[in-house]
Amino acid sequence: MKGGFRYGITKNVLTLFSFLSCLLTVAGAAQATTYYVDDDGAGTTCTGWGDACPDLQTALGLASSGDQIWVATGTYTPTSGTDRTATFQLITGVAIYGGFNGTETSLGERADLFDQTILSGDIGTSGSNSDNNFHVVTASYTESTAVLDGFTITRGNANGSSPQNRGGGMYNIFSSPTVTNCTFSGNTAYEGGGMYNENFGEPTVTNCTFSGNTANDGGGMYNWLDARPTVTNCTFSGNLATVDGGGMYNFVMSYPTVTNCILWGDTGGEIFDIASTPTVTYSNVQGGYSGAANINADPLFVDADGPDDTFGTEDDNLRLSAGSPCIDAGNNTAVTEATDLDGTIRIVDGNGDATSIVDMGAYEFGSIPDNCNGNGIPDMCDLDCDALGGDCNVPDCGLSSDDNANGIPDECDCPELAAPAMPAGEAGYEKTRYISMVPGDPGQQMALRVTLTSLPIGFSTYEDTQVWVGEPVEICENSGQSTPPPEGCGPAWVPGGPALTMWSANLQATRYCHDFGSVGLLHVTDCEIVPGATYTVEAIHCDCDPGNEENYSDPLTINTSMWGDICNTYDGTHWTAPNGTIDVTLDVTACLEKFKNTFGAPIKARANVDPNVPGWKVNISTDVTQILDAFKGQPYPFAGPGTCPP
Repeated sequence: MKGGFRYGITKNVLTLFSFLSCLLTVAGAAQATTYYVDDDGAGTTCTGWGDACPDLQTALGLASSGDQIWVATGTYTPTSGTDRTATFQLITGVAIYGGFNGTETSLGERADLFDQTILSGDIGTSGSNSDNNFHVVTASYTESTAVLDGFTITRGNANGSSPQNRGGGMYNIFSSPTVTNCTFSGNTAYEGGGMYNENFGEPTVTNCTFSGNTANDGGGMYNWLDARPTVTNCTFSGNLATVDGGGMYNFVMSYPTVTNCILWGDTGGEIFDIASTPTVTYSNVQGGYSGAANINADPLFVDADGPDDTFGTEDDNLRLSAGSPCIDAGNNTAVTEATDLDGTIRIVDGNGDATSIVDMGAYEFGSIPDNCNGNGIPDMCDLDCDALGGDCNVPDCGLSSDDNANGIPDECDCPELAAPAMPAGEAGYEKTRYISMVPGDPGQQMALRVTLTSLPIGFSTYEDTQVWVGEPVEICENSGQSTPPPEGCGPAWVPGGPALTMWSANLQATRYCHDFGSVGLLHVTDCEIVPGATYTVEAIHCDCDPGNEENYSDPLTINTSMWGDICNTYDGTHWTAPNGTIDVTLDVTACLEKFKNTFGAPIKARANVDPNVPGWKVNISTDVTQILDAFKGQPYPFAGPGTCPP
């Protein structure tokens, strides 16, 4: 009878309370204020960082429904005195955000310094637990609009008489607060060291860790009497229950919903139930727990208890290591926050299988901000303000399109480029020390990657087989120009004949971006290009990741010719036999002059060498020797590509 009477009174009280809360919310919405707290502040009105109040209690005393409180890094206690019953009481309609550095002008600029914004129950004698606050934070008859986001809650000690023996870190009664991005560590209680939920409350707890908390029952969390917390992407580890439920204790008609969580390494068992029915899915529970997609495997934390080997201290690291079974093992539909406890993007491809699935636990492994256009807004929010249950509804959201429905804003898609082409009419050219191409897609900033795919006999493998085309330079072609040279031709000019210009480039080790397509015909005349080798040339847009092979165009394959392949076709008298008679004065000189493209060089027409190649790429010290050995049928006398002339 007493239980039924209590239940009836409770329902009536909650109904009346909800009605009054709605009235307060409507009345205060038009006059919403942001209050600022900084432990180095000296203000009294808390209306800006320059007038920030030094303690959170002052701001809570000023705030009403619709307001926000921004708290800079520092340590804050519920009282400057010794009153153990003092607590940070949440307020319906008031959102308290921690993790600021004290300069931000918008919530989106928050520095996410959650571990450095501390709500502590360590009052009285510093370091002594015996005189600490019973509850660091309390939610009493509050609704989901009572928000606590971005704090470390520590050093609460609920060792008094009921209810001051429940919830050392946080005590929730008849309440459904929203708790996000929080760390509960080093709290103690008779029941519920980290958090205690009772009497029909439905708290939402997301991206939180519970570590180093201690109680008889429920070291991390205790739920009682129709408590229905929703616990998502949280990590419980290193908590202690001297009786049962090191991670979580559920007693009498409690129905928590636990998703994407890790409960591992707690003393006293992970989840203990009495007359309760939790729903646990997509979670890693040591010892196992019934539920869809649950696992029982070492999560491979980086260092759960830190270098000091003590749970619940600042050096703990509950992030996942590579190979953790918790990576990409969660349920994306349960995710309501765009970021994890580190403030980095949720739902990334952590295991490299090209599918982005949320991890279990408070931290996303290898979380690289999925913000391709660099505007500070996650890509999913660029596309849809309503994504993640409305968490994406921030300024400038939803402005991007996704025409190909690949989940990437169109402005970030990697443009496909045409493959470089063989120059028109060059099919018969025999190239030795250069390669030529026509880059496509004029007007696009691209890079050209050159890959050496095969070497002639006599060469050994060497480094730098994959390089990039450097800056193209327009130069005067030195085959048959008139004198004096046209303005700007410089030292490459050779007198006699018509004036021609060409685009030429060297190779370099680093990627170079340029509108190569506007150049047209481009000769790469680097002296390290090897005769008798095979090269491929691929284009990639400069907005694309060069580490992703899918971003490159189809390759253009170019073969360079051996020296003898050109010179031994002279006239049927010389260079036809490997060890034939060589006239050094005529034959070698003619061959060398041909490669230099000197105007009037003997048998130039017979060699069929591209006339638009500058002569200053011939290596005098090595190429003559190569020519001689080629005529003799001998291999090249060096192990790598020739060095550039001085």
